[in-house]
Parts: sequence; C-alpha cells; structure tokens
Amino acid sequence: MRTNAEVPAAVPDAGQRPPLTKRLKPRHWAALDYVVGGVFGLILFTTIRPGIVQAIESPYGWVPYRPLALTWPLALFLVLMAVVAVGMRRRRPAFMLGVLLAGSVIVTTLTGPEAGALTYFLPVAYVLYLVAATYEHRRAAARVLIAVFATLLADAVLLRLTGGDVVPDGGLVSAALCVIIAWFTGYIVRQRRRYALRLQDEAASKAVAEERLRIARELHDVVAHSMSVIAVQAGYGQYVIDTQPADARDALGAIQATSREALDEMRRMLGA
Repeated sequence: MRTNAEVPAAVPDAGQRPPLTKRLKPRHWAALDYVVGGVFGLILFTTIRPGIVQAIESPYGWVPYRPLALTWPLALFLVLMAVVAVGMRRRRPAFMLGVLLAGSVIVTTLTGPEAGALTYFLPVAYVLYLVAATYEHRRAAARVLIAVFATLLADAVLLRLTGGDVVPDGGLVSAALCVIIAWFTGYIVRQRRRYALRLQDEAASKAVAEERLRIARELHDVVAHSMSVIAVQAGYGQYVIDTQPADARDALGAIQATSREALDEMRRMLGA
C-alpha cells in the first residue's frame, strides 16, 4: 500500500519536462543554424578582407595575376553563400559541404597568400559534424573525408603558388585539426545515438519476452488449477457413483463447468 510520503515524490517525475534539445522543433534548429552561419559570415568577412585588399592593390606570387573587377562582389557572394550553406545544412548536408569546399578554393584564389582564407574551414567543420553524425554508408563517409582533405591540399598548393616561400603551416595545421575534431565529434555522437537505439530495441524485446512469460505462467496456473479440480471431482464421482448417484451427477456437472471455464480463460489469454 502506498503511503502519503511516497505520493509527492512521484508527482515531480510525472510532470518533468524533457530536455531543451528534445523540445526544440526543426524550425528552431534551422534558425539556430542561420544564427551560427551569420557569426561565421562576420568572421569570414573580417579575416579575408585584408587578403582581398592586398590582392587588388598589388599582384602576388609566382602565378601571373591580375585583380578582377568583381573581386569584392565575388568575395561578398562567397561569404553569403557560406551563411546560407550553414543555415541549410540539415536539409542536404553533403551538398552544402560541397558548396563550402568549392567556396574555400575560390576564396583562397582571391586572397592569395593570406592565411585568413583558411577560416572558411570553420563552416566546413560545422557542416562536416552533421555529415559525420548522419551518414548511412561507410563509402559515403570515406568520399566526404577524401573531398575535405583534397580541398585542404588544394588550398595549401594555392597558398604556395601565390605566396612564394611564405607558407602558413600553422593555419593549415589548425584547419586540419578543426576538420578532424569535427569529424570525430560527429562520429562519437553517431555511435551514442546508435547505442541508445540498440538499448531501446533490447528493452522492447525484453518487455515482449516478459509479457509472454507472464501469459505462459497464467496459462499454466489456469490449466493446473482446472485439471486439479477435474481430477478431484472425477475421483469423487467414481467413488460415489454406485451409492450416491446424485453426488456423482454433481461431480460431473462440476467437471463440465470447470473445463468450460478453463477453455474460456485459455481462449482469452491466447487472444491477448
């Protein structure tokens, strides 16, 4: 019997709200992605601006270079494209990652030897995290990783060609570490989700097995009890059938009623 002290303890559990991440709807997550994309856009604009200004004022590197008339509009378009790609990462993460990788190569070409172009790998890492957490096949994951590191290698080559002997090794290492950390973080989240799903499946299977065991025990109890009553009544009827026919008739009636009740009970449990 439940005491009065136990009742209040159960009330908070019944009214407990789910965590914030479970209460957020898809539109909330999309809005959060656009906010993060806006922050990335400001960071990108701040970091690539000196490189674009320097590229416009003076040619650079071993490669013949002439500043484009649309360098600034193109740079702003690439920054805006990064914001949109981050905001739409939940719809088509692999495609948005490809858009960001292409934008990284173009920004590196525009900014020349400035390592600020590698900041483009911040939104790349942000989208790569989602790809790592949601990919379906290992081949797709391998292709994504190859594409990311091939782009990083292409950026390093462009920095070498446009910057002469000045190669920002620290920036390349930071970009590579950012990509690796994002990938492994997404992979760990993916493994935790799969483990939680396996636990749910195991709990459901265990609940089904326990329910079947309970039904089997109830069925066994019904059959055992009914057979015991039938055996007793049959023995008593056989004992008094010559001397007390009325009692023997009552015993047969009890056997009939008990067997019918047992059959009805078994049908009910089997139906359940």
